[in-house]
Amino acid sequence: MENIIGWVIGIPLLLFTAYLILAVPYSTLLKPIYKFFNKKNEKILPDIVVSDEDRKKFKSEIDKIFLKLTKKLNDITKEFKADREFNDNEITDIITKKLKGTTTISSHFFEFKEFEDFTFSVNFRPYFNYGCYGRKKYYGISFEYFSKAKLYKLKLDTEIENDAETKSMKNLIGAEAFGIIEKFKPGQFKKETTVRSKLLYEKMFALNNFIDSKIFDTIFPK
Repeated sequence: MENIIGWVIGIPLLLFTAYLILAVPYSTLLKPIYKFFNKKNEKILPDIVVSDEDRKKFKSEIDKIFLKLTKKLNDITKEFKADREFNDNEITDIITKKLKGTTTISSHFFEFKEFEDFTFSVNFRPYFNYGCYGRKKYYGISFEYFSKAKLYKLKLDTEIENDAETKSMKNLIGAEAFGIIEKFKPGQFKKETTVRSKLLYEKMFALNNFIDSKIFDTIFPK
């Protein structure tokens, strides 16, 4: 009789425990990932508005920069070991001698001649990661690599973020100076995510290790 009572009480408890073990990780980790994919297990590309004319116009350029940039990103990842921190001299040597780049304001910030529309930065705290940030013709796009996750966080700046950047510049130089410069050079300070950035985003998004910033922040909250 006691054995029967034990089974009656024990089985529901085991089932409930199993539910908690499976349900919590699903709701906190797997569910956001699952929602990011469709039924064919393909990533769902966010809505990006680019005209057919622009797609045709920039296709060759985007294809070339995509191949060159992904190779450079892989090279950067390989040159820096994720399990240690480098001093300034070591970072400079890797960037200038092995990666053929140049440092800028410090050893942690660097550029490449072949990527004049991008800047790069690297740091090792709390663990190795680096970023690639578009400017000029590729303003509005960025990739950040996180060695702990072995993934890239892919971001495309929104109109709201661009407007906030323009407003910050206005506050920095003052409304009067801002107005004078805008009078002679309309749109001088207007920030806008470029067509090239949108098209490059689509290419990068198709890679397995590039995750949109929104879903990345959901999986790996700060």
